[in-house]
Amino acid sequence: MRFPKFCLERWQSLREYRVKINLAESGVYPLTLEELGIEIPSNLLLGYVMTKGLIELREAIINIYDVKLTRENVLVTNGTSEANLLAVLSLISRGNEVIVQMPDYMQVYGLLKALNAKVREWWLKPNEEFKPSIDHLSKLLSRNTRAIFISNPNNPTGKVLNNRELREIAEIARENNVFLIFDEVYRGLELVDNYTPSILEYYDVDKTIVTSGLSKVYGLPGIRVGWMISSRKIINKAWSIKDYTTISISTLSSYVASKILQPQIRNRLIERARRIVSGNLIVAKSIISKSKNLLSHVEPDAGAYILVKIHLPINTLKLAEKIYREKSILVNPGECFNLPGYFRIGLGGLSEELNAGMKTITETLQKLNHNNSGSHTNHHRSILAEI
Repeated sequence: MRFPKFCLERWQSLREYRVKINLAESGVYPLTLEELGIEIPSNLLLGYVMTKGLIELREAIINIYDVKLTRENVLVTNGTSEANLLAVLSLISRGNEVIVQMPDYMQVYGLLKALNAKVREWWLKPNEEFKPSIDHLSKLLSRNTRAIFISNPNNPTGKVLNNRELREIAEIARENNVFLIFDEVYRGLELVDNYTPSILEYYDVDKTIVTSGLSKVYGLPGIRVGWMISSRKIINKAWSIKDYTTISISTLSSYVASKILQPQIRNRLIERARRIVSGNLIVAKSIISKSKNLLSHVEPDAGAYILVKIHLPINTLKLAEKIYREKSILVNPGECFNLPGYFRIGLGGLSEELNAGMKTITETLQKLNHNNSGSHTNHHRSILAEI
């Protein structure tokens, strides 16, 4: 297997600990143990936990879903990233034809390319406000299609598939005997009234894989807890692969996760995430509205980020690098989502940092635009195109 460069993760890992303002994070501000209010027993034995996941934790996970599941339908993983890896390796082989929703976080896309799968891209198109075309998806399907990979809520657009769309996707998949693999890690962080339904409510668990975790909505990326839900057959296959990877998650993480997924704490953390992101969305939209048409945004339904369109003829990867080097502000360039011309800006952090960072970005764009429209027009346009 030859893995393509993971643009987004490498972009962030090389820069995020060196900047004054980090607007590249895609989850909410992390919590401390004190804020969680969970005490770790001093006699907690720090040995291995059950490699499939503690029974208490797996039972807490299935209670999140409004469908009938058992703990045998769950595999606990080191974050959602490992869950996605195991989902791909459990189901896809070299040469399999698959459909991937785009734009995308690009982890699954890269894994599929490494496996030499035949990838067909189902694009949420900018000129259609990133709304899904079920008709387009249907046309991409063939008798050889093995699986459809979707993130819902979508990363980076923040768009959510509604009940009707999920039902239609399930019907198409059922007619074509296709697996549905849904990354639902942002489920729960809705910015609209409706709670994002799980695909498990519409499609048979025997033909479905759902991945999720505690990193984004719950503000706990450091404990590295994720999960994969599917049929017992697929879960056991993924479990056998996990024996060769991380074996199990940590004892401390298992303990904390089993406590915070109890309804009272879980609901408190969801409310916290929504409060933080909703407040920051107001801040971001206010700055964008005053940007003199240099910025516009995609209205998010969910998630902890906003997709911002840059209205200058400019290389947004080079622009993001310029802002990083000159202003010590980190954003995610659209090139890392195969979506040039955009920035993904995190909404889960501190409001004062978001306000300062976005104002500086706007000022930088205004200066570039002013130079571009100056007396030496051709010269400045040439400079702008090089950024």
